[in-house]
Amino acid sequence: MFNMASVGIIVTCLLSSLILEAKSQNFVTVECQKSEIVAQYGTSTLLDCVVQNNKGDPTEIELVTWKLNKTKVLSFDNNETEQKPGFQFAIRSPWNPSNMNVSLLITDTNLSHAGDYSCSVLTVSGTGKSNVHLTVKSNYSKPVIDTDPEKITPDKGFTLTCKAHGGFPEGYIRWVVNDAEWKNQPVVEAIKTSNGLYDLTSKLAFGPDSQFTKFVCEVYSANGVKQGTKTFEIPPMDQRTGSNTEGKSNAKIWAPVFVIGSLIVGLLVAVLVMCRRRQQSE
Repeated sequence: MFNMASVGIIVTCLLSSLILEAKSQNFVTVECQKSEIVAQYGTSTLLDCVVQNNKGDPTEIELVTWKLNKTKVLSFDNNETEQKPGFQFAIRSPWNPSNMNVSLLITDTNLSHAGDYSCSVLTVSGTGKSNVHLTVKSNYSKPVIDTDPEKITPDKGFTLTCKAHGGFPEGYIRWVVNDAEWKNQPVVEAIKTSNGLYDLTSKLAFGPDSQFTKFVCEVYSANGVKQGTKTFEIPPMDQRTGSNTEGKSNAKIWAPVFVIGSLIVGLLVAVLVMCRRRQQSE
């Protein structure tokens, strides 16, 4: 009895081991070209994945499911496709041995599309799964500089305002004045818009007798990559239209003319007086 029982236990263990090994064998994998993707806002994004049969034999895809943060966004089951807006298969079924591409195409990518994606497949040869993480970014628009007042004169202070729109993640603005980085960089106002993107604004103020003439606004992404620049230049103080310096310069030019003119008029009057006296004495 003891020997028979031992043999039975051994046989049972062997059978269980064989069953577990058979279940653990999986000849199908889902291979994605990239596990980390950075997508540009407003463009189409491809999560490139294909099904591989490691046995080398032809297989048939029965089920494909794409999920974003564990929520199903696209699936194929029983020859029917279910999809949420903005998601579709890059290459439509039917799948066959020469077409095992299950790539996901995201049209008009926005910030809500960022997250963790998983692709699960069921075939006649087994199951497979792969994961892809998607990050979405948006470049800022070309910066613009506005002035207040619009006409800069040396007798009044002025403010420069630099603006850049539609970026993500939140970036920042830096000023360069007369080819040197401005030491006291102003606080940058970042406003989050309804679509999740950021608008940046930075203001730089100067007094009435500022000698600075060249101003550069630089826009950077969150990781410090320069995305755009805008240069604004004004003439030197003595060349600015409507400046007091110009008026003083004109006064300096015309003062000698007035003096010389007065002397000439005075000499003419003196000559006339002398002529009249001579005529009277005769």
